[in-house]
Amino acid sequence: MRISVAFGGVFAAVGLLYVVYSSWWIAQPAYDEDPWVNQLAAQRHDQYLARLEEDLEDLVISAEQPLPGLLLNLTQPKRSSWSVEGQDVAVDELLLKQRHGFFVEANAGNGEDGSNTLLFEQLRDWDGLLLEPRPAEYRVLASRHRRARTLFAGLSSGSQVRRRGLEEANSLEGRPASHANYYPLNMVAAAFDRTHIDLLSLRLPDARLLFDVVHTIDFDKLTISAITLEVVPPQHPADVPRYSDHADQLVSAPHDTSAAVAILLRQGFEPLPLKPPALVFVNTRTDDLLEKTADDHALTLLRDHAQARAFAEAKANFLFFSTLGFGAFSLLLLCERARGRT
Repeated sequence: MRISVAFGGVFAAVGLLYVVYSSWWIAQPAYDEDPWVNQLAAQRHDQYLARLEEDLEDLVISAEQPLPGLLLNLTQPKRSSWSVEGQDVAVDELLLKQRHGFFVEANAGNGEDGSNTLLFEQLRDWDGLLLEPRPAEYRVLASRHRRARTLFAGLSSGSQVRRRGLEEANSLEGRPASHANYYPLNMVAAAFDRTHIDLLSLRLPDARLLFDVVHTIDFDKLTISAITLEVVPPQHPADVPRYSDHADQLVSAPHDTSAAVAILLRQGFEPLPLKPPALVFVNTRTDDLLEKTADDHALTLLRDHAQARAFAEAKANFLFFSTLGFGAFSLLLLCERARGRT
């Protein structure tokens, strides 16, 4: 009898301890409610915003626009197409000869030969950005006096700004090292208050770099009507910036664009039937895309944390009620045994 009572008392004490512990645990502040953690997170967020603001200011300040009155300096000004395989004409027809659009051209070269955007600037009064990270090509590009803004920069193969110099070959030829910055496309668009690009022209020296650039685009925050992909063989091996190991594994050859194409297909882009190697893609979901803000990421984190919190509370409640029920059952069993012995 004494052993049974002691055994029941132990279970009751354990149940009481579980009740106290569970109540204390549930009452504890969440991770994101901890003042010290909040302070540390706020400091890191402020540092990130300050660095981001500096990068955006650098982008805007470094963008060059020809002075009014300067004449366009082209070698063949009367051409109706400057693309290698007529990509500009195809996009022009696709967009129904749209006027006053906006383009971004990466690795714009000298601004004329092979340009996929010059037609729109000349004939359709478009505005845009021309990015070129190679010093020699950029000097020629700037001398063209195009109306679009020119940037001595490239598109980043990662999600962050990459500040690096190209160790360019043949230094005896007087080709200086490049110290151009490489920016993610979304950052470039945000710096100029753009949430939509009518034409994105990617003329990069390696398909692995092409994959990285396409892979880092956040299509939820930046809508694009048409994209042209083009691998332009570099004149010097050092003209190819560093690409990711992931791209090196997925892309079998410097001209294999299949990995980048697969990303665009998943994002709702469809290819136009053009003569290879011309690759032009049109966004079939442009009209259906909802506007999103930079708060989307924060909302996702809050939702994930709320789900984790709810799961932890449910687990604690389960332990509480199961222990309480077991303790009550043990007490009733002991009472029945004691009553039967009397």
